[in-house]
Amino acid sequence: MDNDKLFEFMTKMYGDMQQGFGSLNGRLENVENELKDVKDDVKNLKSDVQKIGIKIDEDVTDKLKLLSDEQSMIRKEVSEINQGRLADRQVIHDIKLTLDSLHSNQRKQENKIIELDKKLAK
Repeated sequence: MDNDKLFEFMTKMYGDMQQGFGSLNGRLENVENELKDVKDDVKNLKSDVQKIGIKIDEDVTDKLKLLSDEQSMIRKEVSEINQGRLADRQVIHDIKLTLDSLHSNQRKQENKIIELDKKLAK
C-alpha cells in the first residue's frame, strides 16, 4: 500500500471512530440524564414517604391518645357504678336490718297483746 492510500484509509478510520465515539457520547449523556431523573424521582419518593410516615405517626398517636382517654373515662364510669352498687347494697342491708327489727318488735307486741288478752279474760 502506498502512503496516499494508507493515509486515506487511516483518515476514513479516524472519521468512523470519531462518529462512533460521538454516538457513544450521546448515548452516555442520555443514560446520565435518565440516571439523574431516576435519582430525582427517588429523592422525591423518599420525601413523600417521610411525609406519609409523619402523618401516619401523628394520626396513630392522636388515635392512641383518644383511645386512652376513652378507656380512662370508661374505667371511671365503671368505678362510679361499682361504688353506687356498693352504696345500694349497704342501703338494702340497712333496710333488711330495720325490717328484721320491726318484725321482732311486732312479734313482741303481739305476744304482749296475747298476754294482756289472757289476763283480761281471767
